[in-house]
Amino acid sequence: MVVMRLDSLMFGVFAAYVKKFHPERFYRWKLSKWVMGLVLCITVFHFLNTLDLDASAWMKTFGFTATSIGAALMLPFFDAWKSASSKIATGITCISLWSYSLYLCHRPVAVLLQHFLHAENTLSPSAGLTGFFIYVPVSIILSALCFRYYEKPMTQLRERFRS
Repeated sequence: MVVMRLDSLMFGVFAAYVKKFHPERFYRWKLSKWVMGLVLCITVFHFLNTLDLDASAWMKTFGFTATSIGAALMLPFFDAWKSASSKIATGITCISLWSYSLYLCHRPVAVLLQHFLHAENTLSPSAGLTGFFIYVPVSIILSALCFRYYEKPMTQLRERFRS
């Protein structure tokens, strides 16, 4: 629930504030911040895959927050990244536009995959890899369709009534 994750959202708001009002601080040590953010996200991912999430007080208490801090630390590096090829830049732009639809679509795809793979709490490495390579493209395709046929038309309709 979004209301339960407002702390995570505030790291992005804080990063936007620092970028707007203190850009020299935002971009200072951007590579070091990116490395720290990446290490933090990989650490959380490691614990996510090795701890029992229902029994892990660390993951319940700090996991989401640590992921958000890691992502916020990586923002200056990616914001300053101007040398991406046009295909990479287009891909990043598309994922950015589809992100809200992806947020809405990814969980139902995961639940359906879990059902079809007959996975309770753990998966074998091969089933996990298979699930991952199905989960990611299906989630992205579904979010692109939701964006194209629902979110974008609704946004355009809102803009038409705004003026």
